Amino acid sequence: MTSRATILVMLGSFKPSFRISGANSVFLQAAAALADRFRFRVVSEADEGETVGKWHEFEGCERIALTRGALSARGVGEVLRETPSDLVQCNGFFDRGLTLPTLTLHALGRVPSRVLLAPHGEFSPGALALKARRKKPYTRFLRYSGLLRDVSIQATSHEEASQLRIALPEQRVLLGPNVRALEPLPVHPPPSPGAPLRVAFLSRIDRMKNLDVAISLLGETGLPIAFDIFGPVSDPAYWAECRQAIDRAPATLRSTYLGPVVPREVLQRLAAYDLFILPTRGENFSYAIAESLLAGTPVLIADTTPWRGLEAAKAGADLPLDDREQWLRFLRTFAALDPAQRLEWRYGARRCAEQRLDPVADAERLAACFEAAMGR
Repeated sequence: MTSRATILVMLGSFKPSFRISGANSVFLQAAAALADRFRFRVVSEADEGETVGKWHEFEGCERIALTRGALSARGVGEVLRETPSDLVQCNGFFDRGLTLPTLTLHALGRVPSRVLLAPHGEFSPGALALKARRKKPYTRFLRYSGLLRDVSIQATSHEEASQLRIALPEQRVLLGPNVRALEPLPVHPPPSPGAPLRVAFLSRIDRMKNLDVAISLLGETGLPIAFDIFGPVSDPAYWAECRQAIDRAPATLRSTYLGPVVPREVLQRLAAYDLFILPTRGENFSYAIAESLLAGTPVLIADTTPWRGLEAAKAGADLPLDDREQWLRFLRTFAALDPAQRLEWRYGARRCAEQRLDPVADAERLAACFEAAMGR
């Protein structure tokens, strides 16, 4: 029997506290699907009070936690020296805690393994527009310093691959799609007669995801709406702005922040809503959108993701961010649907997910991406 290749995954947010993120959820799905072919070992930042520097079993993988700051950079070097691997996968192009030290050590010849860098949508136009003054010089530095020499770049879709080839023309871009298993359709509690429209937002709370836009749109409809917000606060200053938007909203909009959700509970949570909203500036995949569709909850999203043609499929709508009237029109039209019509859209959402997600084929493509990055 052929031994499994070892992939050392640099994923800073992968913690026991599970600050929910697409990267975490995507990794867990991939690790489960490819467990018979690859051994995954995760390097991540430590939770407060957690023992650092020791390997332990966690969520079906092996994990070692490192402290932040300078010690983290030193710890990365120690882990890379002491942990034999066939491939090092870095998650996040602009991550300076784990990616930058790994690339630096690799360029100095201290990382014998091949390196695969997964930007996870960081080169979409919407993402690049945020903090552009920092990102542009940082990208130039990595490109011309030699830190990306012999580093492969992972794209999860053809659209992201095109964006990466424009931004990083010197790099080898490999297609390795996200993997999502198809679980049974969860139970959807029907709304009570006359109940407000139940809308959910699930994502990191930062400017990229445009939560403030969602709050403003929902309030402007004038409809009775119960709006639940899930996700970790990654930008406290922006969250303060969103809280002010909630306070200014009309009484028809009742917003509640419910914090992060552990990945295994996301599907069931989203099934309890009539609609999912995410006016994001850009996504390479969006685990949250896929989860909502799998849960049978239609999605109202920006046309900045691979999830397109949703209205024709009765799975939701993907609309231009600059056309506010289209968003308001869809919200009012959707809220007016009767129970039978809502059920039709619920099945449309689930059908859309089943048609566009192919976990077996995607796992094969992702495995091929890893093999190619290893030089096999």
